[in-house]
Amino acid sequence: MEKRWPDDLKQRALAIAESAGAAEAAKATGISAGTIRCWLHRLQRNGERCNAATQRNTEKLGGLKTQVMEQAVREAGEYIRERLKELADALYGLATEGVAEARAFLAAPGEKDRDTAAWLRSVVGAMHYGIQDAQLLSGRPTARSEVTDRHEYDITQRIIAERPELLDAVFAQAEQPGVADRRGPGPRAGLGELR
Repeated sequence: MEKRWPDDLKQRALAIAESAGAAEAAKATGISAGTIRCWLHRLQRNGERCNAATQRNTEKLGGLKTQVMEQAVREAGEYIRERLKELADALYGLATEGVAEARAFLAAPGEKDRDTAAWLRSVVGAMHYGIQDAQLLSGRPTARSEVTDRHEYDITQRIIAERPELLDAVFAQAEQPGVADRRGPGPRAGLGELR
């Protein structure tokens, strides 16, 4: 005797199977992949004899597909956010270790030679990039200026809109030859020729 699955679970499994395959639908719903494939085959075989009930099921299937895709996008977004947070935390940890290394180096007695100074620069550089990358991943501001001043752009756009003849005058002036170009194509006077 065939096991009877609830219609909503069956429709969900079919929606997932059509978009991601029977194996994924089986993982998501707990229904065997073979059963889901059988249902898909019946739907395809009976496709020409579509009645009103099948049409309603198809509409439900479309709605379920949308719901499943939206849920998948939400879950993927949450997963990505969590991974970015973990990566940012690891980068902050790297920066913390770099600070400890730099402090230990600076506190150690004795002369610092060029090699150890280069090593310290590398540690400080790693700290800098670790902090900056962690801030970028977490959405916090970095040391880089990310603000664009649009004041000049807005003035330029207003001039173009209100006084286009000024723009024509500026470009006409730019096309006139400069002082150096007015001498013509002849040789230029070098320092030796000025005496």
